[in-house]
Amino acid sequence: MPVNSIKRYREEAGLTLGAVAARADLSVSYLSEVERGLKKPSPKTVRKIAAALRVSPALLLGEEPALPPLVPDSEEAQAGLAPLPPDVRTALDNPGVRELLLSVCSLPERDINFLLDIVRLYRRSFGRDE
Repeated sequence: MPVNSIKRYREEAGLTLGAVAARADLSVSYLSEVERGLKKPSPKTVRKIAAALRVSPALLLGEEPALPPLVPDSEEAQAGLAPLPPDVRTALDNPGVRELLLSVCSLPERDINFLLDIVRLYRRSFGRDE
């Protein structure tokens, strides 16, 4: 079972080998061997690694295409938008964040408004009101 680019997704998420290993309940040495293609993980282990990286197992296995960037630099410039701050760009480069945003964007407007209401309530509850 070939595993596609665990290291790439780990680094994109800004996680260390140790952090992913801890999240997936694996040893650092085993995860390192999997990343380098020296060990072939079981389907259960692939699911654990995918969950730790917050990506789908199919993506790790190369069965699902990686998502394109949400707003490439060239599109920002063409649209006359200011460049995204580095922390926002880093968040948008995270496959899990991109999957979440794309799934939310496909929801009906009513559901999006419901989610925004939850965020507003959370912010008010914790003193983070805009």
